[in-house]
Amino acid sequence: MRRVTLLVLILSALWSPLAAQSVPSPYRFLEKVQTLSLQAGYISTQTGSRDLGPRSAPIVTLEYLGRFAGPLSGTVALSYLPSERTVYEFATASGLTPLGDVDAKLLQANAGLEFTLTGARTWHSLAPFVGANGGLIMDLAGVSKIEKDAELTEEQRIEFGPSFAVGASLGADWFLNERLSIRAVGRGHLWRFQTPAGLAGTERNDWLKNGGGTLGLAFHF
Repeated sequence: MRRVTLLVLILSALWSPLAAQSVPSPYRFLEKVQTLSLQAGYISTQTGSRDLGPRSAPIVTLEYLGRFAGPLSGTVALSYLPSERTVYEFATASGLTPLGDVDAKLLQANAGLEFTLTGARTWHSLAPFVGANGGLIMDLAGVSKIEKDAELTEEQRIEFGPSFAVGASLGADWFLNERLSIRAVGRGHLWRFQTPAGLAGTERNDWLKNGGGTLGLAFHF
């Protein structure tokens, strides 16, 4: 009996330091492979050298993400930007003359890839990522409908899109639990903007640089 008691005491003495040295891992594996998020934010835009493009505006994004394997995921997103732009008329003597502002209801659809920097897991509940995407953007408002619009020739009217758009993103998910996270994303966009010949002398294509950020809630399933 003494030997059994002594053995138990020795094992307890050896186990206590080992148990004290165990440190909980800061990493948690991501079991869910699909994500649906709704984000809102603001985007700062370039309007081009002639101030013809859409101005800075709020942005709302609905995004779906599906993990392929490990840290790599595919994304599909739809964004809406309620913006404005200035309508100009070209006069030989005075150059471009502003006629007024009109709505530019921008809709952007894109698809891309996202790479989670911590792999298929979180670090202290954070999952930072980088991404790249491409797609199309267009103005749902179409040709402007202001009072003097009828006076413009066809060559002076701007119809924005469908036009190519590419972008890059940097952000992170902060997981509240295994299904919900707060998603913060910084985004850079390039839009192809076409200036009609009647306003530029010859038809011209420019790539406008735009940047902004969004914050929203993501559901993982």
